[in-house]
This record gives sequence, C-alpha cells and structure tokens, in this order.
Amino acid sequence: MLIVLIGYLLWLVGLPRSIRYPVKYFPGISIPAVCLILIAILSLIQAQDKQLAFFKVMLLVELFLIYFYVANHIRTNEEFQFFDQQGRQVSLVEIVPDFLIGDALI
Repeated sequence: MLIVLIGYLLWLVGLPRSIRYPVKYFPGISIPAVCLILIAILSLIQAQDKQLAFFKVMLLVELFLIYFYVANHIRTNEEFQFFDQQGRQVSLVEIVPDFLIGDALI
C-alpha cells in the first residue's frame, strides 16, 4: 500500500519536469468497481472476523487504486506492451516502481 500512496503523491503533486495529463475516470469500469468496494465495506457490519474482512476490503481498494493509476499513465502502445509482458512474469506491484523511475522502457 505504501508504493501506491507514494505513486499517487508523485502523481498529484507532480514532478517539476513532468507533463500533466487530465485524469480519466473510465466510468464503465470505475463505477462498478467503486460499487463493489462500497458493498464490501457494508459487509464489514456482518463480518464474523472483522480484521480479516477489513484486510480484504483494503486489498480491493489497493487493487482499484493501482488499476486507476496505471490506466491513467499508459499513453503509448509500447507502455501497454511492457505492462502486458511484465504482468505475465511478475505482479503489478513489483513493476510500478520501475515505471515511475523511468527504467522500465529503457
């Protein structure tokens, strides 16, 4: 979760040399995902193991935040192919820092 927060901080504050693109919300995917997260939050009320349920809700939130971040940063076909290829080999959480640093496409 720390990597996601750092990525969002860098994105929202912006690096001085970076180009700012408008945020895309992708309503066809984002609205159902947010509804799923809200339903999962409501399920915390009836959960027998509240700590486990909270952990799973946080994983859903983290997954959505990673999707939203990556979807707003992939601009070219080469970047998409990089994430597609790397996603088959390692988890997305491991390659996002490489993409942020800029070593991913070299």
